[in-house]
Amino acid sequence: MSPEPESPTPTPTPTPSSGPDGRSEGLADRVRDRALSVAGVVDLAAGLAGEIATYLPGRQVPGVRLHPDRAEVHVVVDTSTPLPVVAAELMRVVRELGFDRVDVHIDDLREIAVGTPGAMEEEA
Repeated sequence: MSPEPESPTPTPTPTPSSGPDGRSEGLADRVRDRALSVAGVVDLAAGLAGEIATYLPGRQVPGVRLHPDRAEVHVVVDTSTPLPVVAAELMRVVRELGFDRVDVHIDDLREIAVGTPGAMEEEA
């Protein structure tokens, strides 16, 4: 019997914390920044034990989980903001980073008093 030929070295697949192009470090931060820029988003939600995050060397980005095929964003939303509007805007701004699919999770609601940091401007 002849020895079996060596199989080629498999191409590494992106880790669960990688983005569409395999780069997670800056991408997770950009997803976080875009999510926090959406009107009505008060904060990101990391889960009860802080398990919802992108884990990077020496740090993590809470509330953002990057997968090879999608981004997952967990947020806390102001109670005065229509939830479908917030979700649609979150999907739009995160898709601009190159994701085909964005999973938005509204994990909590928080009432924000007008004039406090994170509060939306009152309409005239």
